[in-house]
Amino acid sequence: MATGFHQIPLANDCIHKTGFVTPEGHFEYLKMPYGKVTQGAEPRYHSYELETLAVVKALQHFRHYLIGIHFKVVTDCNALKLTQRKKDLLPRVARWWIYLQDYDFSLEYRKGAVLSHADYLSRNPINPIESWKKPDVHFDTVHSDVLGPLPESNGYRFVVLIIDAYSKFCLLNPMRKQDATELKLVFESAVSLFGAPRQIVTDRGRMYENRSFRQWVSDVGSNLFFITPEMHQSNGQAERYCRTVLNMIRVEVNFRNENWSEVLWKLQLTLNVTKQKSTQYSPLYLLIGSDAVTPVIRSVVRDVALEGTSANRETLRELARQRASQLLDKNRKQQDTRVNERRKPPRTFHENDVVFVHKNSQSVGKLDSGMRGPDKIVRALPHGRYELKLLSGSLGKTTEAAAEFISAWHGEWTPDVCTAFFEYEHNL
Repeated sequence: MATGFHQIPLANDCIHKTGFVTPEGHFEYLKMPYGKVTQGAEPRYHSYELETLAVVKALQHFRHYLIGIHFKVVTDCNALKLTQRKKDLLPRVARWWIYLQDYDFSLEYRKGAVLSHADYLSRNPINPIESWKKPDVHFDTVHSDVLGPLPESNGYRFVVLIIDAYSKFCLLNPMRKQDATELKLVFESAVSLFGAPRQIVTDRGRMYENRSFRQWVSDVGSNLFFITPEMHQSNGQAERYCRTVLNMIRVEVNFRNENWSEVLWKLQLTLNVTKQKSTQYSPLYLLIGSDAVTPVIRSVVRDVALEGTSANRETLRELARQRASQLLDKNRKQQDTRVNERRKPPRTFHENDVVFVHKNSQSVGKLDSGMRGPDKIVRALPHGRYELKLLSGSLGKTTEAAAEFISAWHGEWTPDVCTAFFEYEHNL
């Protein structure tokens, strides 16, 4: 608004706090901006309705500055400007325009490219999320997870998944129980085939946190990276494969009456010869340069033993790997843009704050709030994560949580507090 909006000066020592960077440069607000989060049914409104609602809320907020003067409203929504001359309006929009008649203003349309400074803070978070940078080397980074418990099959109840972050090649191994010793055997087999990965990404399962397994990972020269609890998208590669493998096992067990442990090798081969959407190639092709099934795999192994017979295959495989790297990077940027488009900056906590942690996955029954704690914040970690420690019974153990799943703890709910609360409600 030319004469009514952005007219309240900011204190000089606060101007730098409003700074943000866009592709057009660095901007700072000199006058107080105003913003509001949608609530209730408002997120489901049409974009045209939201543009109208934004004007209504802004005028309500600055009413005491705008009543009685003429001012200009600048918008990048041409439909909002055309609404002034429309006869048939939605009842909700009509009510808003009746309210707007109290003001003396004119509407001016400008293209969105000219109003990037107004749109930037609502469309881009302060700390955007960034996906894993996909390496262009096989088995440099692997993701792992455990699927189960499943119906018992030949003594097995779990499946360990190991997925290469680059080629998407997966290894499926049955396990009898969640035991660190069995887990080491699975990874030893993978390392004997492809070498030790630089980084292993996994959740905080007890097997992975076991001291002997962590020591083994360190001995082979790998780094073990634990994702933050409840932030499953950090290990999305493994989570997606878990859902796919579970559906395939359902088909084998329910419709073909197979023991899933006996056909696990077939499921692994099926996944590895299937073209991936993100790379446009099958994992097996990126690994050995062939899209074949079992008989041709044997011929590939025979060809490798003969020097100089697979030059053309090597060339085609390298070209495919280069294109796959480009597609993976493009896919990563698209995911980051989609996630950050509507993301809001998380709440900030400080060291020694007492908080609750939302763990809906551990809820027992519908009446369980899913909140665990209270915990004390030990230190702040990058990307809105915090290291926490239980106030009692932690035995020195710490855990991590994202700010999105943390709520402030306001003290014990004692009888005195209850009495004071209900007395206050009664007085209202």
